[in-house]
Amino acid sequence: MKKTKYLWIACFVALGISSCINDDSALATDEIQAINITSSDVRDTLYVGYLDQLSIIPTVTRGTSADTDGLVYQWEIGDEPGSKPENYIIIGKEVSLQTIIKNEISTSPYLLRLTVTDTKNDNLKASKIWEVYVQSTFIDGIAVASTLDDRTSDFSLIMNKDITVNYNKEDKIYHNILKSATGSACDRLLSQLTFSVFSGTFTSTSTENEIWAVTGDGALYRYNTKDFSLDGTSLEGDAILTYTGGNPKFSHTFVGHSTLFAVSDKATYSLLPGSANTFGWHDATTSQYKINNNVVIASPTGDNYNVFWLDSNTGHIVALNYSMGTTIAYDDALAAKENVFDPKDLSNYTAIAGGFSEDGKSPDFLLKNKTTGEYSIYTLTSYQQAVWNNDWTEIIIPEQIPSAERRIDIPHAGKTLLDKAVSVFFAQNQAILYIATEDGVYGINFATDTPEIYATPKYTPAHGEKITKAKLFVQGAYSCYTTSWPERDELPYNSNAIVIATQSETYNGKIVVIPMKQIGTGNLDSSKAKVYDGFGKILDFCATGY
Repeated sequence: MKKTKYLWIACFVALGISSCINDDSALATDEIQAINITSSDVRDTLYVGYLDQLSIIPTVTRGTSADTDGLVYQWEIGDEPGSKPENYIIIGKEVSLQTIIKNEISTSPYLLRLTVTDTKNDNLKASKIWEVYVQSTFIDGIAVASTLDDRTSDFSLIMNKDITVNYNKEDKIYHNILKSATGSACDRLLSQLTFSVFSGTFTSTSTENEIWAVTGDGALYRYNTKDFSLDGTSLEGDAILTYTGGNPKFSHTFVGHSTLFAVSDKATYSLLPGSANTFGWHDATTSQYKINNNVVIASPTGDNYNVFWLDSNTGHIVALNYSMGTTIAYDDALAAKENVFDPKDLSNYTAIAGGFSEDGKSPDFLLKNKTTGEYSIYTLTSYQQAVWNNDWTEIIIPEQIPSAERRIDIPHAGKTLLDKAVSVFFAQNQAILYIATEDGVYGINFATDTPEIYATPKYTPAHGEKITKAKLFVQGAYSCYTTSWPERDELPYNSNAIVIATQSETYNGKIVVIPMKQIGTGNLDSSKAKVYDGFGKILDFCATGY
């Protein structure tokens, strides 16, 4: 009887213990809820521009509860494209992601991962993965080099529909691109910029768009404008110069005759961007000349007689005249016009500005007499190819070489403006010379031999800022365009607007884009002027392309 009693007691104890264990298990299951991450408004595959903001606002829940207390968030992105990055970079620790993407541009996706940790329930984790494609953000626009300390400098890029092809978004400025991407600005002052295109071959549709930058101390840098990454420097390696030739100090670069030129104190270098991207030995033919005051009239096309300058050594106007092959040749014996001027007798003059103005093909120089200080515009005729008969057996109209055409002396009112100018440049396809002084933009109409001086400013900065530089706006693709490269749409502003830089304080710069109106009058449409601020001291600017 006692054995039976003890047996029943043991059974009840065992059942009690079993009941307690089952209850505890059920209680834990009820309290630890799964973490759910959803993003119904965001696809699992994302496309974002380099240095653009990526925004994701996911919904994170603990089971069906709205209580998210104790949840910890960590956003990470792979340090390299692909499904198995070696490392992840932490880019956020809030439930929502608002970050600037600095990963390199890639045709393969990066993995973006959100991990949520429940610190109230044994650090239970849940994660979600997105694929992120990083694309180039920087297309057509105006690239601006500026400094905040007179020691280092950085790029900014302005984009809007008037200066950017296929762009219909709101105006956008990417400030301090180098520092945003790498944490550091350029350690030199980027003082002169030239846009160029390297295509690998003359017929290639896969191109590299580049800015060549001369620094204040004479170095030459090359940047790829898809992300403004540094792609070479004259200071080291051979990406830019195969032979340094005694560490040349560069003064400026320019594009003319389908050729990129780089001028230094040692020699002038040249390359054909359609097939090369590195300067070899210096250009001996070009180096025999010394470009006066860095003033060059240049067209990027491969047409004959489309690059001109005043040579300081001889006092001659020099013209590039070889239009076939890769050998560069020059004509420094252009014909004079009696009682007008002799292009071979200008040693007493300094070049101030140059351009293809009246018909877009005839070169014009603004020269200053070294003795009297007076200014004159000297125009040349345009080059005309020979015209043959239908069976190419006889020349009907002979080839016409550029020669002296007109000399227009600038009267005192114009001299007064020119003496205090910060920038002087010719319009294109119209007989207008623009003069930018600190207080405004003025003009001279030289359609006749008696020039008309526009002494009332065509534009004045709205808030008393000082103008420091001004240029004709030439669309990036058209500043280096040749028929061998894919054609780009032409913007209405191309050669029909001007760009000025202003300063109100030492490191408070603005860029102003102003369209022309009533072509041939020099008038500017101030009502349509666009002002862009947030720059430091502006060093230079140029239009880019893609």
